[in-house]
Amino acid sequence: MQLSVGSQGGKRQVQGIMMALVILGVIWEMASWIVAGSDQTLIMFGLGLVVCALVVHILNDWQSGVLLFLLWILFEDLARKYLGNSMVVFFAKDFLIAIAYLSFYVTKRHREVETFKIPFIVPLEFFLGWL
Repeated sequence: MQLSVGSQGGKRQVQGIMMALVILGVIWEMASWIVAGSDQTLIMFGLGLVVCALVVHILNDWQSGVLLFLLWILFEDLARKYLGNSMVVFFAKDFLIAIAYLSFYVTKRHREVETFKIPFIVPLEFFLGWL
C-alpha cells in the first residue's frame, strides 16, 4: 500500500487513521475512569460532550438557545444538587445565554431576522423621562 500525501485518497487514509487513533484514545481514557471508579469525571466528560453539541445547535438557531436557557433556569437547582455546588454549574446559564446572544447577533448582521420597532417610541421616551 503506497501513501502519497498529495493525492486525495492518501489524505483521506491519513485522516481516517488519525480519527481512529483519537477514538481509541478516548475509549482508553474512559475505560480507565470506569476502572478507577471516577464517576464524577465520567459524568463531567459526558456533560462536556452534551454542551459541545448544544453550542453547535444554538449557533445554528438562536431561538432554541433562548428556550434551552429557560429550561436550564428551570432545572438548575437539580443539576447543582447532583453535581455538587461547583462554579461550572453556576456559570452554565451565563454561557448558554452568551452563545444565544452571539448567534442572534450573527443572524441579525446577516439580515435574516427582523427586530421589533416600537411605533410609540416618542411617548414612551417622554413617559420614562418623566419618571
